[in-house]
Amino acid sequence: MHNQNGLIRQYSWELGIVHRLIDASVIALILWLAVIGYGANLVVHYQISAFISIISFWMVAEWHALYKSWRVDSLWREARTIFIVWMLTCAVLLVVGFLSKSTDELSRVSTLVWAVTTPLMLIGVRTIIRRAIRHFRKQGFNSRSVAIIGCGKQATKLLDVISKSPWMGLHVEGVYDNSRACE
Repeated sequence: MHNQNGLIRQYSWELGIVHRLIDASVIALILWLAVIGYGANLVVHYQISAFISIISFWMVAEWHALYKSWRVDSLWREARTIFIVWMLTCAVLLVVGFLSKSTDELSRVSTLVWAVTTPLMLIGVRTIIRRAIRHFRKQGFNSRSVAIIGCGKQATKLLDVISKSPWMGLHVEGVYDNSRACE
């Protein structure tokens, strides 16, 4: 038995906002920890860097569809997307820093630690969220009904993948084909 009326679908817009706020919190927190951990002063340039990086990250993330449903995609694909989005965010920060001539106000060590650690933490948080969602999907929550059209090798392979992957929360309601090959 599965529960198709899950909270995730019902509150998907709100959860998207929460996901963005979690990403922003990770970006800002890692910067703060990198600066404080190195013993540097938390000058206004770090706050501006955090603000620009969060806005840039959100914009690039939208462009790369980071906030879509990752139900049937691998964690590797999501991690790769996070890494690409973060590298483009860092590129924006470098350009802004170069044009504003403000890079000398920032600790290179703190900035490097932040640039390297942030995508790892973003991926770590996503992994934790994925595991929690997968747990609920295995329990039958947040499931989706699917129909397979066709009965060839690809349909059989798809049916096998879905049946061996309860964490996706997909339940096959039927296999449909108008040819005699399915009989």
